[in-house]
Amino acid sequence: MMKSLKTANGFSLMELMIAMALFSIIIAAIIGSRTRQQEQHITQTQAVEMQQNVRAVMFMMKKAIRMAGFNPYTTDYTNNGINTADSTTLTFSYVDTVTELLSTDTYAFEDDDGDGNIDDITLNAVVLAENISNLTFTYFDGTSPVPNAIAAPVATPADIRSIQISITAIVDQDELAWATNNNTRTLTSTVFLRNMGL
Repeated sequence: MMKSLKTANGFSLMELMIAMALFSIIIAAIIGSRTRQQEQHITQTQAVEMQQNVRAVMFMMKKAIRMAGFNPYTTDYTNNGINTADSTTLTFSYVDTVTELLSTDTYAFEDDDGDGNIDDITLNAVVLAENISNLTFTYFDGTSPVPNAIAAPVATPADIRSIQISITAIVDQDELAWATNNNTRTLTSTVFLRNMGL
């Protein structure tokens, strides 16, 4: 036997509207949470990229600068060691063991990509790192027990026995940076020039 429409049980229009409103609120909360998680993921990815960029450049610079003044041969090379030293540029020489010739490298903080911003670390005019907001070289002599800082530009580069390098990286301006407190990374390290003053 069939029930008539008037006696059939079902949802009223008001009940459907309330259910849809609750469902919409839940979906909006899920989407909002997902958006915040995505923003946080992007911020953390940018922080990791900055940190990795600074660490890699610092490692390469320390390894190369440590070679300043290196000469395993009896040939006397002039200008072997630190050639010029100021707060954002360092030029040094060492004897390359493969070619047995004097090799000169220059690290500089400049606008090498031509975008109008000084934001690149270069090695012999080749970009090593981009999105750098600061590169500072601080020079120290070999006095004991505490080395004295030498004002840049250094008049007598042969007096330098250690160099403190400070690099600050920034988030790529073309990428989205969500958190303002996570946009820079600074790494400072000291290189002891083992081949200088021998």
